[in-house]
Amino acid sequence: MKNYIITVLYGTILLVASCEKEDLALERAQVEPDIKENNEVYTLSSKDNKGFLVEGLKIADFPKTKADFIIIPQTNLTGDVMSPFLSHPNLEKRFILSDEFDDSNSAKSYFDSYNISPEGENLQQFALNLKANQVWLVKTHSGAFCKIWIMDTRIDKTTSFVEIKFRAEKII
Repeated sequence: MKNYIITVLYGTILLVASCEKEDLALERAQVEPDIKENNEVYTLSSKDNKGFLVEGLKIADFPKTKADFIIIPQTNLTGDVMSPFLSHPNLEKRFILSDEFDDSNSAKSYFDSYNISPEGENLQQFALNLKANQVWLVKTHSGAFCKIWIMDTRIDKTTSFVEIKFRAEKII
């Protein structure tokens, strides 16, 4: 009889412990973001001879790799650097400024919720006057679209160096 009580007690403890693990896993799944989200922040600089390849979401060697866009310093008539800008390597029209915001929370919210491929929009040859909290749409080599959120820009006027930090995600 003693063995029977110990076995039942042990079985009950195991059952309760496994239920707690399932509840904890369910709570964690509801709180943690979907792992499909790409929260990586990329840095693209004019000094590195790199471009961004949407397929694979990665910074890639340029011109070795067929980049979807590269970064270039935008200058005025006297040669002073004004801001970074993005260009397609073959100067094709691939960019649309979707929206710009005063703060990063609004830009992040817009970026995270945007999932519509633009139709009939006027593509621009360059993404000019890049600044923080802009969301741009970029037409890729495959004809799909990618959204990018410009999180930060950096300019060094003495060396004509520009850099952007951004998040990127393919639009479904």
